Amino acid sequence: MALFFKRILIFSGIIIMLFTCLEIWSRRVFRTETDLYLKFRSLERVKDSVEILIIGNSHLEKGINPQYLSQKAFNLAFSAQDLYYDHAVFNHYLNELPKLKTLIIGVDYFSFGYDESKTSMYYVRDYHKELKIKPQNGVSYLYLLNHSIFWIYRAKFMKYLLSGFPPINPHPFSEQLEVPLQSEFDQMLMSTGYRATWTIMNDEELEQDAMTTSSRGLKLYNSELEEGLTHYLKEIIELSLEKSIQVFLVDAPVSQYYQSALTEETKSTYSDLLKQILANYSEVEYIDAKSIFNSNNELFYNSNHLNVNGSERFTLYLDSIISKNQALFPYNYAD
Repeated sequence: MALFFKRILIFSGIIIMLFTCLEIWSRRVFRTETDLYLKFRSLERVKDSVEILIIGNSHLEKGINPQYLSQKAFNLAFSAQDLYYDHAVFNHYLNELPKLKTLIIGVDYFSFGYDESKTSMYYVRDYHKELKIKPQNGVSYLYLLNHSIFWIYRAKFMKYLLSGFPPINPHPFSEQLEVPLQSEFDQMLMSTGYRATWTIMNDEELEQDAMTTSSRGLKLYNSELEEGLTHYLKEIIELSLEKSIQVFLVDAPVSQYYQSALTEETKSTYSDLLKQILANYSEVEYIDAKSIFNSNNELFYNSNHLNVNGSERFTLYLDSIISKNQALFPYNYAD
């Protein structure tokens, strides 16, 4: 029996050493900084001058380019970022942005029933690390695994091994994270938080993408989350108003194909929840821009995200509304 346990310990030790070596090797080959991490670091550098903060998911991350806003802005929206993490991000930075006057919060059809931790565990770990918050659903084995660079890139790593160990450069597989470090995209991401996308789909591609995207959204939507996520949005609004920060809830433009692909029940549920929130906060401005580019498919990256040309036009549209409303907002905007 003692010999059996000894062999188990030796075998376990070998496995642990093997995975430790693979992890160290992976961290030399792959980029360990996510785009979310880069955003947090970038905001730290400019936080004393930010007057407009943008939070939400990829609809605003790709949809609002701070370069076209009249005031200094930073886009802290991020792919799949749900209201729980919007709340965590805003709570963390609220008292570190002395010039903040305006908060733009992204909302969409699935905002009140989406849990990012179910789909984007890799990025979720950065919220917990950077914002010092606990995982929304507790610490699971998947949460722990996604702290491992080897585990995240295991398929790419095996391809790297099988390709005969090509020379290591700082970030040979950075396309996995969409934005190569030090590229034009990274520079834009790091200076304003905006993620530019240049692609244009044709009508057939937009229609197919709309079906796929809306179907995925419906599958992930959990009505049991509505009360909790609504609560987080209300807390963001109340914290903002207490600090005399004007709040805009913004529904970014989507293609006509995307709207057509959604069920009437989805639209009705979203509309009802949004109306309940707005009824409690007369100071909050809701900007419904879902349909403003319905006939301009060339402005979309895919069925529900703007490309770089669309984001320029949309940001200028937003800027005109924000500037007009700030003149009427019943708080002091003097520096």
